[in-house]
Amino acid sequence: RTYKRISLVSRSQVRSLHEQVGSVKHSALSMEFFPSDPKNPPTFKGTTLILPSVSVANIGQLVADLLVATLDSPRVGYLENENVLPCVGNDPYDPAATGCIALGLELYLDKERNITILQQRSPPRPGAQKKYAEEVAAWVLATGFREVVILAGVDAGWRTERQIGLGLQLCHLSSSQTSSDTCHPKLHHWAYKIDQPLPV
Repeated sequence: RTYKRISLVSRSQVRSLHEQVGSVKHSALSMEFFPSDPKNPPTFKGTTLILPSVSVANIGQLVADLLVATLDSPRVGYLENENVLPCVGNDPYDPAATGCIALGLELYLDKERNITILQQRSPPRPGAQKKYAEEVAAWVLATGFREVVILAGVDAGWRTERQIGLGLQLCHLSSSQTSSDTCHPKLHHWAYKIDQPLPV
């Protein structure tokens, strides 16, 4: 990796990041960002990051695709991380398939709604899941996102009878009381603090 690419993050930022993360050994420098327009790189600070988790039925990734297509959010660049398996394909949003390359980690920015979407099309390599999660966390802190929304799918067979009786197949876990208080009314039955056990 060249020093030209990592010079975008100052040494003071790196030191501050290590102080905040503590146990995270790998800094945000492990997440290299390549803007679509190098002359006019985007700013993600203060935006809400929507991050899909590679999980059951690829629900998170499908929702991210739906958001990008519905909001018509432009792709502003790519991320590169050695812990994510390489992936390349054709443009997933253009029915004509004009040949625009899609990669494993793509960033889309909706300035009007202040939303950043990180679409992950490839899973972490075996044995590197923890390391990748640490590097994503460090990158999130260094970038200055306002909040992070993680989308994931869970096996419906894990639900209890009480949860099945609620009818809604959504679960909203929040690390802050603010997020729980402001979620959609239909999600209140499924809104729990992360440090609280799910109902049984």
